[in-house]
Amino acid sequence: MRLRWSCRRELDWLTLVVIDLGVNSETLRTGLNRAKIDRGLGLVGVLTTAEREEFIRLRRRDVELEQERSIVVRAAVIFAKETTR
Repeated sequence: MRLRWSCRRELDWLTLVVIDLGVNSETLRTGLNRAKIDRGLGLVGVLTTAEREEFIRLRRRDVELEQERSIVVRAAVIFAKETTR
Protein backbone atom coordinates (compact mmCIF):
# COMPACT_ATOMS: atom_id res chain seq x y z
CA MET A 1 0.00 0.00 0.00
CA ARG A 2 2.87 2.38 0.77
CA LEU A 3 4.41 1.81 -2.69
CA ARG A 4 1.12 2.70 -4.33
CA TRP A 5 0.94 5.96 -2.33
CA SER A 6 4.53 6.80 -3.26
CA CYS A 7 3.83 6.29 -6.95
CA ARG A 8 0.68 8.36 -6.67
CA ARG A 9 2.56 11.26 -5.03
CA GLU A 10 5.24 11.15 -7.71
CA LEU A 11 2.60 11.06 -10.44
CA ASP A 12 0.91 14.11 -8.93
CA TRP A 13 4.22 15.95 -8.77
CA LEU A 14 4.97 15.15 -12.41
CA THR A 15 1.47 16.16 -13.45
CA LEU A 16 1.88 19.54 -11.75
CA VAL A 17 5.24 20.14 -13.43
CA VAL A 18 3.83 19.17 -16.85
CA ILE A 19 0.93 21.57 -16.41
CA ASP A 20 3.17 24.34 -15.07
CA LEU A 21 5.72 24.03 -17.89
CA GLY A 22 3.13 23.41 -20.58
CA VAL A 23 5.04 20.43 -22.02
CA ASN A 24 3.97 16.96 -23.00
CA SER A 25 4.37 14.41 -20.20
CA GLU A 26 6.44 12.12 -22.46
CA THR A 27 8.79 15.00 -23.26
CA LEU A 28 9.35 15.61 -19.57
CA ARG A 29 9.80 11.89 -18.85
CA THR A 30 12.34 11.56 -21.67
CA GLY A 31 14.23 14.59 -20.36
CA LEU A 32 14.27 13.23 -16.82
CA ASN A 33 15.51 9.83 -18.03
CA ARG A 34 18.23 11.50 -20.14
CA ALA A 35 19.33 13.56 -17.10
CA LYS A 36 19.59 10.38 -15.01
CA ILE A 37 21.70 8.71 -17.68
CA ASP A 38 23.96 11.76 -17.96
CA ARG A 39 24.51 11.67 -14.19
CA GLY A 40 25.62 8.05 -14.49
CA LEU A 41 22.45 6.58 -13.03
CA GLY A 42 21.27 4.85 -16.20
CA LEU A 43 21.40 1.22 -17.20
CA VAL A 44 24.73 -0.36 -18.09
CA GLY A 45 25.48 0.16 -21.77
CA VAL A 46 23.27 3.22 -22.23
CA LEU A 47 25.28 6.11 -23.66
CA THR A 48 25.31 9.54 -22.06
CA THR A 49 24.54 12.56 -24.22
CA ALA A 50 28.25 13.35 -24.59
CA GLU A 51 29.02 9.76 -25.55
CA ARG A 52 26.19 9.75 -28.10
CA GLU A 53 27.46 12.99 -29.65
CA GLU A 54 31.00 11.56 -29.84
CA PHE A 55 29.68 8.34 -31.39
CA ILE A 56 27.76 10.30 -34.04
CA ARG A 57 30.84 12.44 -34.78
CA LEU A 58 33.00 9.34 -35.17
CA ARG A 59 30.47 7.63 -37.44
CA ARG A 60 30.42 10.71 -39.70
CA ARG A 61 34.23 10.80 -39.73
CA ASP A 62 34.29 7.11 -40.64
CA VAL A 63 32.01 7.77 -43.64
CA GLU A 64 34.31 10.64 -44.69
CA LEU A 65 37.40 8.45 -44.47
CA GLU A 66 35.74 5.67 -46.46
CA GLN A 67 34.87 8.16 -49.21
CA GLU A 68 38.42 9.52 -49.24
CA ARG A 69 39.84 5.99 -49.40
CA SER A 70 37.57 5.17 -52.33
CA ILE A 71 38.80 8.26 -54.20
CA VAL A 72 42.44 7.36 -53.55
CA VAL A 73 41.91 3.79 -54.76
CA ARG A 74 40.25 4.99 -57.98
CA ALA A 75 43.02 7.54 -58.53
CA ALA A 76 45.66 4.82 -58.02
CA VAL A 77 43.94 2.62 -60.61
CA ILE A 78 43.85 5.46 -63.13
CA PHE A 79 47.49 6.35 -62.39
CA ALA A 80 48.55 2.71 -62.81
CA LYS A 81 46.79 2.50 -66.20
CA GLU A 82 48.49 5.71 -67.36
CA THR A 83 51.98 4.57 -66.36
CA THR A 84 51.70 1.19 -68.08
CA ARG A 85 50.96 2.65 -71.51
